[in-house]
Amino acid sequence: MTQRLQKTILFAGVILTLLVSILSGIRAGSASPARLNSRTVFLPVVRKDSPRSTIFGMDLTSLPSAKLPLVVNAGVSWVRITSSWAKVEPTPGSRDWGAVAAIEQQILDAVSNHLTPILIVEDTPTWALKTGFHCGAVAQEQFPALQAFLTDMVKRYAASPYNVRYWEMWNEPDVAEKLGCWGTPNEPYYGGEHYGEMLKIAYPAIKAVQPSAQVLVGGLLLDCDPRNPPQGKDCTSSTFLTGALQSGAANSFDGVSFHAYDYYAPSDGMYRNSNWNSAWNTTGPVHAVKADYLTSLLNEANVLKKYLINTEFALLCDNCSGVANYENLKAAYLAQGYIVALAKGYAGNLWYSMMGWRSSGLLNSNLEPLPAYYAFRFARQQLGEAQYVQKLSLDGLDGYEFKRNTTTIWVLWAKDLQTHPISLPETPDAIFDISGNAQPIDGVNLSVAAAPWYVVWTP
Repeated sequence: MTQRLQKTILFAGVILTLLVSILSGIRAGSASPARLNSRTVFLPVVRKDSPRSTIFGMDLTSLPSAKLPLVVNAGVSWVRITSSWAKVEPTPGSRDWGAVAAIEQQILDAVSNHLTPILIVEDTPTWALKTGFHCGAVAQEQFPALQAFLTDMVKRYAASPYNVRYWEMWNEPDVAEKLGCWGTPNEPYYGGEHYGEMLKIAYPAIKAVQPSAQVLVGGLLLDCDPRNPPQGKDCTSSTFLTGALQSGAANSFDGVSFHAYDYYAPSDGMYRNSNWNSAWNTTGPVHAVKADYLTSLLNEANVLKKYLINTEFALLCDNCSGVANYENLKAAYLAQGYIVALAKGYAGNLWYSMMGWRSSGLLNSNLEPLPAYYAFRFARQQLGEAQYVQKLSLDGLDGYEFKRNTTTIWVLWAKDLQTHPISLPETPDAIFDISGNAQPIDGVNLSVAAAPWYVVWTP
C-alpha cells in the first residue's frame, strides 16, 4: 500500500468518525456527556494573544517562604508581586536596586517554583506626582522619567533569572486618595483619561525592551455598577476604563486586570455584593457581573483582542475566621468562582490571599490548610488543564461542563440552597465533593445541594 493511499484512508476514517458523532448528537440531544459521542463538543475560542497558562492564581502577601510548598502543592500558576518605583528612584535619575532586594527575592522564589509572576508597577516617587496628589498619579511632565524607569526595570526583570513578562500598571488606580490613587472625583471619568495618557507612553517603552511583554490595566476596583447604581452611591469611579479608552489608549494595553469581592451574608448562609446587585441565587460570584460590564465597555468601543484577568477575588467577612459555616461556604464559593472564571474565559483568576484579608485566608492562624485550600487544590487538579464546553440547562441548578482530554466533567450546585434530585444521562465513573472526597454512586441518581459536586465520566 502506498503512503499516499494510507493517508487517504486515514483521512476518510477521521471524516466518517466525525459524521457519526454529529449524527449521534442530533439524535440524542444536548444533555448527555461527551463520552457517549451524543453530540458535537464545541470548545471555546482562545484569542491568539491570550496567555497560555492555567487560570489558578494566588496572592502570597505575607506568606512565609517556608510555606511555599503549600502553594506549589495546590497547583498555583499565577502570583502577583508589588514593585516600588519610589524605592528604586528616590531622586530623579538615581537607581538603587538594592532597596528592593526583598521584592527581587519574591520574584526569584516564584520563578524557581514555576509560578508566573505579575509585577505591579506602582509607588510613585514624591517628586514625580501630579500636582495635588500624595500618591499614584504621575505628573504629565514626569512621563519621560517614567519611561526611563520602565525601560531600566524591564531590562532588569525581563532577563534571567527573573523572567518577568506581565506588567500591571498600578493597583486599583480607579481609587482616589489611596491604593492606586489615580482617581480624580471631579473629572468626568474619574481620572481615567490621564491614566490612559500614561499607558500611551508606558506601553511602547515596555514593548521596546520586551516585545512579548503583556501590559495590564491595573487591577480595577470597580466599586459599584454605574449602569444601575445603588441608591445614594456615586459610581463614576467605575467609568475609569472608559476614560482611558477616550484618551486613545486602546492600543496601549494587552489585558484588563480587575478585582471582585463578595461578602458573607450570615442571615442567608450565602453571599452577595449589593454594589453590583449580585448574589448567590441570581448572578453568582460578582466577578462574572464585573467581567460582563468590562466586556461591554470594550465591545462598545470596538476594542477587540483584549483578555480579562481577575487579580483579586475572595469571600470577605469580618471576624469570621474559624467559623464553621463561613469556612465551608468560603470553600464552596472558591470552587464556584474558579468554575465561572473558566466559563468566562479569563486569562487568570487569583484568590486574595493565601494568608487572608478579612477572613479570606486559605490557612488558619497556625498556617495549616483550611477547607478552602483543599477546594482550590481539587479544582486545580480537575479543571486546570480542562477546556470549558458549555453551561448546562438544569432546573434550579448551576451546571458547567468541561472536557479534559477524553474525560467529561460536570460541576453542579443548587442556587436556591435546596436539595435537587436529578437524573444523570449515564452512570458516572466518579463523584467528588469540593475537597476531592469520593462520594457514593447511585446509578444515574444524584441529589445536588448548595456545595458543588464534580461528576466525572471517563472512557
